[in-house]
Amino acid sequence: MADTASILPVIICGGAGSRLWPLSRKDEPKQFAPLIGETTLFQQTLKRFDAPIFLPPAIICNASHLDTVKRQAAEIDVSLGSIVLEPMGRNTAACGVVAAKLGAAHPDARAILMAPADHHITRPVAFADIIASALSLTDAGHLVTFGITPTHPHTGFGYIEAGAATGLGYQVKTFHEKPTEDRAKAYLDQGGFFWNAGIFMAAPEALIDEFSAHAPDVLSAVEKAATVAEQGLSLNADDFAKVPNISFDYAIAEKTSKAAVVAADIGWSDIGSYSALFTLRDSLGQSSKPEDAIVKAGEAVHIDSDNQDIVISVAGFDNVGVIFRAGRLLIVNLSKDQEVKSVVQALPAEWK
Repeated sequence: MADTASILPVIICGGAGSRLWPLSRKDEPKQFAPLIGETTLFQQTLKRFDAPIFLPPAIICNASHLDTVKRQAAEIDVSLGSIVLEPMGRNTAACGVVAAKLGAAHPDARAILMAPADHHITRPVAFADIIASALSLTDAGHLVTFGITPTHPHTGFGYIEAGAATGLGYQVKTFHEKPTEDRAKAYLDQGGFFWNAGIFMAAPEALIDEFSAHAPDVLSAVEKAATVAEQGLSLNADDFAKVPNISFDYAIAEKTSKAAVVAADIGWSDIGSYSALFTLRDSLGQSSKPEDAIVKAGEAVHIDSDNQDIVISVAGFDNVGVIFRAGRLLIVNLSKDQEVKSVVQALPAEWK
């Protein structure tokens, strides 16, 4: 366990959360909304890094969310490190370069930890302990990812296939994209597979070397767009628009030979769908129903509304979610809730 602050968390705040529309909307994406408890997912992520091993977290966010980031950090009395404003979203590979550059410029950063702002972790102490223990792997030059032991054949996550043991983790044999249900079942039957939580840690210089080897176009484009500024880095909009729009997984994780996976029993959820959200709320004893909602006949009916003047009743349906937010209504079969994203993509921009 590291006893001094040496890990720089870099929190990536760019997700749209379209599978959780209308709880998550363009003007208030899911990371800035109080989906679990009274605080937002972003605020919960900030508090997760309130441990001695972590340096003040750096933030990568859209320029339009700067005031929200500062306000929500101040509400929970968390001091932020650098804030890098993206003129537009260019996916997570670009964020990886920015994170590496921030870490390389920080005198105390032994490693950088790239973490999404919109996940939920029920065991933050265990999370900090596992991150600290993995420093031995980053010191050895590994790109470390943290795998979640699957509990069922989920088709909405990527999978990590573990190879030979290395230190407290395993060498990554292969990253697998989101599988069919039959293939996901085969992964669980075979064993040695983890859900990909999208959390990565590496020494800054080692990560820059990986970009040089596997995604030099992303590295050079971000370097051209970035200049040193008071908040850490400033990104020129015209140059940043030319950065390849590619994920960190595609650009680096699936190509590197230095990836290692560490099993992380941390109570993780990406809250990537309504079924995941309602399951998590149930496990935490949080009801989704407003006091005035009426449910008539039906199993696993979930109602979430911000308007107490509208009485919502449901009859004759099982496994359904009814969500009413900001004047927008969604009724979804929770066994097919991944389809919400395609519905949102078809909506006019002003309704999103």
